[in-house]
Amino acid sequence: MVRIANALGREMATGQEAKEIYKIGEWYSDTDKTPARLGMVPDRPSGRRGSMLRDVKN
Repeated sequence: MVRIANALGREMATGQEAKEIYKIGEWYSDTDKTPARLGMVPDRPSGRRGSMLRDVKN
């Protein structure tokens, strides 16, 4: 990975920066908030079809 990053002209993250980027060690109050905080889509309700998108509240 270091070789690829160097070839692309990108710097390597430090251990602390990687923890912040990947949110290692962060805890959330419930399982519904975890995917939202990580930028992931929620679990699909049973029987629901189609693409999953996060509800956007204004």
